[in-house]
Amino acid sequence: MKNRSFSLLLFNHTAGNLADILYITVIVLHIYELTGSVLASALFPFVRVIANFASSFVSPVLLGRVPLVRMMSVTRIGEVSAMAGLALFAVSGLDAVWLILSIVFATSFIQGWANPVTYSLIPRLVDEAGLSRANGMLGTAREITSVVGWLLGGIGAVWLGVPNMLAVSAILFASGAVAVQGLRVRAGGEPAEGKSEGGSPADKWTAIRLGWSELLRNRTARFITIMDAIEGFGYTVFIGSFTLTFVEIQLNRGPEYWGYINASYFVGMIAGGVLVTAAAKWLNQRLPLAMALGSLGYGAADVVPA
Repeated sequence: MKNRSFSLLLFNHTAGNLADILYITVIVLHIYELTGSVLASALFPFVRVIANFASSFVSPVLLGRVPLVRMMSVTRIGEVSAMAGLALFAVSGLDAVWLILSIVFATSFIQGWANPVTYSLIPRLVDEAGLSRANGMLGTAREITSVVGWLLGGIGAVWLGVPNMLAVSAILFASGAVAVQGLRVRAGGEPAEGKSEGGSPADKWTAIRLGWSELLRNRTARFITIMDAIEGFGYTVFIGSFTLTFVEIQLNRGPEYWGYINASYFVGMIAGGVLVTAAAKWLNQRLPLAMALGSLGYGAADVVPA
């Protein structure tokens, strides 16, 4: 796809995802080393989920009123600042976990804008014929970055240490911020600052309220959302702290093996995506069964190693 602006967006997306995974790896390790507590390290993914959830109420309003490129720039600058602050805390030996989690909350709140902004920018950078390919490229880049990030994160945490890994994350976030400055949105693709795209702020909040009302009213949508939320929360805790404890206590291995396990998880996700694509017709006729089997298999895979 010969589109300079989309290439820059793809680079920003990839660099940001890689930096985020490295940051997750070292902060979970850092909290676990400071406290020796599974519960304390599990607070990291919990705080991220809460912050992202809170951000989801604000981002729809901001998306219509603030230029998207500016929102992405603010996100990346905020991430760089957070990485610098966390690195300074690590160097100084500060062990105030509550302060670390406060920075994590603030960072995760602004990160909640990143994906909506990225996917909102795609139709402003790519013509309609290239939308499917552009979305596919972003999804593929995310999965590959997840595998590479967890591999590098586990090894890097051992060899480079927390401050240096956070510095690497800061550099990656900063490179994404630089790339965003080169985006050229098509004429009419950005709302003027202070002008709402698609209605007033009151209309935006009304749309959000109606969306939640429909979710609570529709039994099927409510069931799927609850199931997805439970699985998502379980996944964040599983990958964030329980596997680290399992590796260190049960397997008696170093943090790099935690990275290997998480990387293998994303390799499995890629393989699963290929299988789902190949069996799409069969699955579409048996969606409830496929979802139930997937959840049961997920649970069984967690219990068997124990």
